[in-house]
Amino acid sequence: MAAPLGTQHGYHRVDHVLARDATIAYRLMATIAAAVPTIIGLVALARIDWSNGGIHAPFVQSAGMAFTPVVAIATTAFGLIAIFTAASPDRATKLVVGTLFICAAITAFAAKPSSRDVILDNDHGWLFGIVGAVILLAAVLMSWTTESRVVETDDERF
Repeated sequence: MAAPLGTQHGYHRVDHVLARDATIAYRLMATIAAAVPTIIGLVALARIDWSNGGIHAPFVQSAGMAFTPVVAIATTAFGLIAIFTAASPDRATKLVVGTLFICAAITAFAAKPSSRDVILDNDHGWLFGIVGAVILLAAVLMSWTTESRVVETDDERF
């Protein structure tokens, strides 16, 4: 970015501000982790026979896990929210979404709901727990990394 500061008597000064964002690696790590449940959920959505009961269709397998239509939709939506959060430079949203994933993991481990519309087992818990931990780790690592800004000045005479 170049910003001329002034031209006076044949003198022209231009400042270049270079920003180095070292948090991009952590955001990329979190985004890749968030993509996993999104992809698994999308595969499950593609495998569901929607003409056989719609939202109440029988469960399908994706990545070795059982997905009812409700769980597939929720996993995909939750994954998409996590992708947008993970890619953003904001730490606070990563803390919130990472914590929500951990809560979903605890729910899957503790409650193990199994009904016609919702089936959650330990595999779902591990998926949500690992993704939540990676997003939380990215947020913590981002707090230890600072963004550096360098101002370079070009002086030109004409």
